[in-house]
Amino acid sequence: MQGSFPYDLEEHDYVLIDNLKLEEGLVKTESISQSRKFEVFPNPASEVVWFVDKSLDLKYFDVEVFDSVGKQTKRVQNMNGKGSVDVSNFSDGIYFYKIDLKNGDYLTGKFFVD
Repeated sequence: MQGSFPYDLEEHDYVLIDNLKLEEGLVKTESISQSRKFEVFPNPASEVVWFVDKSLDLKYFDVEVFDSVGKQTKRVQNMNGKGSVDVSNFSDGIYFYKIDLKNGDYLTGKFFVD
């Protein structure tokens, strides 16, 4: 059926599409901190993706990475101002990240692996 959602949400926890989150039939946007300055590089990546807090005031943050169908492929906890995610074993394609700022706010975005 054209326009239907191709995934059974009973089988998947959720699907991330930029900052849109579909969860058990609910649609909501994540809380985004507009003043937070994060640098995510290189993009595209082949070995490592760096996450750097350019505001220099964040003690720790967590990063989750999801593939194009919403499956979590990596979770790194307690990055201290900066940290990296090894993507050398990832398949080529688009990946989405969610940065938990540990204050109730999240940043989301995407990067490519080639």
